[in-house]
Amino acid sequence: MPEHTDPVPRYRQIAQHYRDRIMGGVLRPGDELPSERRVADEWDVARPTAARALLTLRLDGLTETRQGSGTYVAEVRPRHPRDEHHRPPRSGEGADEPGEHTRIVDADLVEPPADVADDLQLTAAAGGDAPRVVRRRRVVRVGRRVVETSTSWFPAELADTAPRLLRAERIREGTAAYLEQSTGRRAGYARDRAWARTAGTEERRTLGSPEDVAVLVVRHVVYDTTDQPLEAADTIHPPGAAAVEREYPLHPSQRE
Repeated sequence: MPEHTDPVPRYRQIAQHYRDRIMGGVLRPGDELPSERRVADEWDVARPTAARALLTLRLDGLTETRQGSGTYVAEVRPRHPRDEHHRPPRSGEGADEPGEHTRIVDADLVEPPADVADDLQLTAAAGGDAPRVVRRRRVVRVGRRVVETSTSWFPAELADTAPRLLRAERIREGTAAYLEQSTGRRAGYARDRAWARTAGTEERRTLGSPEDVAVLVVRHVVYDTTDQPLEAADTIHPPGAAAVEREYPLHPSQRE
């Protein structure tokens, strides 16, 4: 088991270890990965942590599970996100789309939700204090209708050299350009994931939606060119305001 002293969550350390072996050709398509129990034993972690690491690899398309057999390296591996043409969600800090109006609701220092702290790779400060982040919230309207609301979180130390993050006003050039200019850290690539859930109380109030409405959530995590997280952002779309569309080959011979 490799030694790790960095603050990255253990399941991510484990997943990255096997990801590196797969992408480096040490593990070939069809090779079997260790079982959940063996991963837990070798890395001295709980079974749920080992299971989450293996699930991460499967969700990334690097492995596949064969019923009653085990976990194997997938026959077709995706390219690294930085090697693919990636079109991130539209920035909420640049120019509006025609007919839209964006308002920054607030900008402050807060304790992040646990999953956001995880995505930003933040750990407790000395003394056990919870990490802090800059939180920026915005609302986008077309006429009187709210078409999306979003929250962005940035590591708190970025505000030392990029103080406009803490001002409740638009960053017209976009946050990525502003951060590069202010901190020297350039956005390199991003990872997105989406899921549906029931809107929370504050979200329902902002969206003007009934209590039982479902919303689409898109988590957008931006990494700099050294693979360190710069921003995590959740965009909330009410029913009928957004759609997710993908096109992909179904025949193996069409895949590259």
